[in-house]
Amino acid sequence: MWESVRRLEILELFRENVYGKDPVGRPPGMTFEITDESDAMDGKATRKLVTISYQSPRGQGAIHLVLFTPKGITNSPCFLLICNRGSRNIDPSRRVKSHF
Repeated sequence: MWESVRRLEILELFRENVYGKDPVGRPPGMTFEITDESDAMDGKATRKLVTISYQSPRGQGAIHLVLFTPKGITNSPCFLLICNRGSRNIDPSRRVKSHF
């Protein structure tokens, strides 16, 4: 019995601290603006720079998203990468590529 109760507690901690919880709806006042759109990956994809603006009890903020979508496909899966590098280092279309 203890094992099943403790297992549920551990799974809940994992959901809360590793995966996070699903937000309930979109926050009011959230906006999405495409600030740049260009070809990427030798013309096989489109790169969009998107600014997501929001309001919160602590004030306003923005998230800057780089989105790559394949050309010619309307519905495609995606991966979300949270990265602290600048676009100079993660954009596959960049001219100078680091060895990292």
